[in-house]
Amino acid sequence: WSKYPKSGPSKYLTCDGKTQNDSLPPDNWNVMLRDANDPEMPWIGFLLGQTPGSIWYWCTDQVIVQRALAAKSLSHAKGATLFAGFVKILPLFIMVMPGMMSRILFPDDVACQIPSECYRICEAETGCSSIAYPRLVLAIMPTGLRGLMMAAMIAALMSDLDSIMNSASTLFTIDIYKRIRKKATIRELMIAGRLFIVFMTGISVAWVPVVIQQQGGQIFLYIQEVTNYLAPPIAAAFIMAIMIPRVNEQGIFWGLVVGFVVGVTRLILIFVYPTPKACEEDLRPLFLTSFHYMYFAMLLFWITVVVTLIVSMYTPPTEEWRLVRTTFWTRHDTRDPIQMRRQAFEMTNLQERDDEDACLDPEIKKVGDDNADYVDKQRVGSSKLEEYDGDTDLEQEQTVVNRAENASIVSRICGFMCGTLVTESDLEKQNKLREHLMQMSALKQNRLVNILLNICLVLIMGIGVFMYIFWSVWSPTYEPEL
Repeated sequence: WSKYPKSGPSKYLTCDGKTQNDSLPPDNWNVMLRDANDPEMPWIGFLLGQTPGSIWYWCTDQVIVQRALAAKSLSHAKGATLFAGFVKILPLFIMVMPGMMSRILFPDDVACQIPSECYRICEAETGCSSIAYPRLVLAIMPTGLRGLMMAAMIAALMSDLDSIMNSASTLFTIDIYKRIRKKATIRELMIAGRLFIVFMTGISVAWVPVVIQQQGGQIFLYIQEVTNYLAPPIAAAFIMAIMIPRVNEQGIFWGLVVGFVVGVTRLILIFVYPTPKACEEDLRPLFLTSFHYMYFAMLLFWITVVVTLIVSMYTPPTEEWRLVRTTFWTRHDTRDPIQMRRQAFEMTNLQERDDEDACLDPEIKKVGDDNADYVDKQRVGSSKLEEYDGDTDLEQEQTVVNRAENASIVSRICGFMCGTLVTESDLEKQNKLREHLMQMSALKQNRLVNILLNICLVLIMGIGVFMYIFWSVWSPTYEPEL
């Protein structure tokens, strides 16, 4: 603790004949909740602006959600989430503090200030703080443990990339590609997903120089800033959809559109006006230099809330069957949404039948009531009826399996190598997954297990609050060095 505040490089930058000694840690380096106008982490912005980004990641991000949905029961999902919360305390001791140690041991490398020196060390003129952890590992660990540690770091990186790419390809194929190609087969969707991963990998590699130039080369701060420009609208939509049943699809859509436009506008501005390099005058607009990105995230969150509420109040409410077990207030609703949906379609058809009979085609008039399915298909549209019956996807999957079984050996080998081969076992897994999701949506828990999980929830929240207060109030005393 006594050495870190003095961990500066031996070579300082000189601008116009003046030595710039600003590479030392700030005086409040050990304070987490800082002044409201702090340039790095204002406490109001941290609590109210950073929270939407955390809600987005832990509650709506596909990487986290797909793991929660894979749990055997609701209790398992809650327990795993709480365990992740306890594990999340460890980075302070296994990542932050080792980074401080690395700066103390290698200040000329980690805290370099002269652009040419920084580029020689880590090929980035803005700073080399991001190499603190690997620099410490490679310097103090023996050869065997060094390789083991690097292998563990690379494995963790590959695991994260795999999860991110898998989630991104799933969102692209289901939410975008399938809407464009409504009759696309599962094989086609899998190929499209893999090609999208290749495209995303190329974009990621091309984006590396941009990341290096932002936030003084500190990747973590760059991630937090970009997240706070894009995540608050999603967090606002998620919270309102759960807590306010009156919010509808139109309100959420326009709230997200407005929030996305405002956030992307600020994101574009930080690229148009990048952080000035060493010895350069800061000519960025006041909107970027004085309006902290955490405060902007707070503003963006409430803009999305207001737009969503206004649009929702002036548009029709959501159908009642869509709210069953999908909001906080209806989470224990025992009604069957499929049956409610069927009744809603039947009531709509009965109300419109008298007005439509005069406009029906002669072919439909001849069919009569004996072929009601055909008549309903003409009235509500074949796509709605298929969605209403819920059998189209199952029939399509079975067709794909039959084609795969009758395909040639070469086609099956190529399908296996590319991951596009669908077998009967895959179809069974898909059916089990549907049954599992139905069980998860029932929200049934053992009473004792539920009480234990709630106790753990209170415990982890208490630990978090204690750590925030402790690292904001406690001031270590330094003994003079002999």
